Amino acid sequence: FVTGVFLWWPKSIRDSMRIRGGPAQRPFWRDVHRVVGIAAGGVIAFQALTGLTWASVWGDLLQRGIDGSGQGIPRMMRDEWPQSDPSNVHIRTRGIEGAVRTAKERNMPPGFGIALPSRPSDVYTVMLLAPDDPALQRVIHIDNHSGDVIADISFNEYGTASKLVEYGNAIHMGNYFGAPNRII
Repeated sequence: FVTGVFLWWPKSIRDSMRIRGGPAQRPFWRDVHRVVGIAAGGVIAFQALTGLTWASVWGDLLQRGIDGSGQGIPRMMRDEWPQSDPSNVHIRTRGIEGAVRTAKERNMPPGFGIALPSRPSDVYTVMLLAPDDPALQRVIHIDNHSGDVIADISFNEYGTASKLVEYGNAIHMGNYFGAPNRII
């Protein structure tokens, strides 16, 4: 792709996507080849780069770099889940219905999932992590006993690099622009 662009690139950037002449002329077909190649190469390069975020080596290095720069997602969303307040252990748990009610009260969009607590110190975690629009991603941690919201983390709290990765993933998977995105 890179060498093809180098070999076929015209003298001016303005002319790079211009098609000259008509179908009966050789420059027309050469220009069509160049324009289609540049457009297709751009799509392929975008798909390759956004797909690499899932690769074990490249994706891990990218994630470490993003986290190290302070541009990652909040740690409480991924690694450091909070714990229920130990002083509330004597209170009867609110149950999944209470977690659903709290999520709806906080305007969580439909389609969320809930991670149930497996120990008394765990929390209910309400998540909307893979919507068609990454800006709707959100996690709410709810105390298992008192029902208090411990954390409500939205997409606005992501770092810039994490936002770019999430949008790239949504476009890569064909979710962001709907059916036309899936066709391409």
